[in-house]
Amino acid sequence: MTSVNTWAESSDPICHAMGSKMKVKCDKYWGDITKMNPLLFIGVILDPRRKFDGLKVQLQDMYGLEKGGTLALQMKDVLKTLCDEYRDLYLPPSQEGSVVTGSGVSNALSSESEAPDFLISLDSRLDMLDERNQGLFTSEFDLYFHELRVRAVEGDDILKWWERTAHRFPIMARIARDVLVVPVTSVPSESAFSTGGHTIDQFRSCLGTKVICFS
Repeated sequence: MTSVNTWAESSDPICHAMGSKMKVKCDKYWGDITKMNPLLFIGVILDPRRKFDGLKVQLQDMYGLEKGGTLALQMKDVLKTLCDEYRDLYLPPSQEGSVVTGSGVSNALSSESEAPDFLISLDSRLDMLDERNQGLFTSEFDLYFHELRVRAVEGDDILKWWERTAHRFPIMARIARDVLVVPVTSVPSESAFSTGGHTIDQFRSCLGTKVICFS
């Protein structure tokens, strides 16, 4: 968002024209946060490298300290409500209130790739917000938020991390499985239909499958 604003205010006519068009698009999708799908923000919280503090820091960068902090708390409440609904649906009554407090798995997502600069900068800010709490928690929701974030490394498979920690966070893992697989944009699916439309248009709608496969 900051880069787009910089380009839109650039004295270079080409950068200014391109940045202005991009800003219109950004304002359309990101300008009014009340019109955005909360699952976009829930996905950030479910990233073990970011969690709640990661969402809060980024929202405050975009919308200011007060508004960004309030929006982050609202998204946390949405996730808590979602957690309660999933618990009622999937958790057996005998397991309610039980939480595994041991680590169980490594708290790092292994990768040989180096994190990009902006992730390192974000990590340094989030490290200041991390607080280690060794107490017992009444729910996996509280446990997840009180544990330290895992190392931020580019190219990690977040769903694999949730698969490995599902025995500790059974409800949160179910939510992550449902939320993190949702495409952020509809461009890929729309592109597939556009490709099909170019192949089988109104003038070639009677072509057989063998001819289409051959072409």
